[in-house]
Amino acid sequence: MKLRLNKSQRTAGLAKKVVFTLGAQVDLSAQEQDYVNRYKMGKEIVYSKERVQVERDDYASAKGIMRNLSALALNLKISVNDLVTGRTIECKDILEIIDAEESIREACKGLKGMLDACSGFEGEEIIEY
Repeated sequence: MKLRLNKSQRTAGLAKKVVFTLGAQVDLSAQEQDYVNRYKMGKEIVYSKERVQVERDDYASAKGIMRNLSALALNLKISVNDLVTGRTIECKDILEIIDAEESIREACKGLKGMLDACSGFEGEEIIEY
């Protein structure tokens, strides 16, 4: 498994604020992709960031519904499938991009561990002490 990260920045808006971008994509071997498919790992969330909390007590009003839809749009979740197809994250804060990169790196280490464990279920393992 290989993780490819692409980082860039651009200015946006009238105030010319900097927007930081992180692209992440994993390249899986044929065997690793087979494990992802066989064990249905594609929907597993590897990174999640809630930027805005959804208000639980205001579903009934139109204002509450719009506010909650906006909050859900700002929340970010990345699954194994997202990483395989490639995913881009944009933030106005460099610390958030750094956090996302570290989290994705750690998640990929965990995913690699899971994929390695999958290979251990095909055959016998002998451990000497």
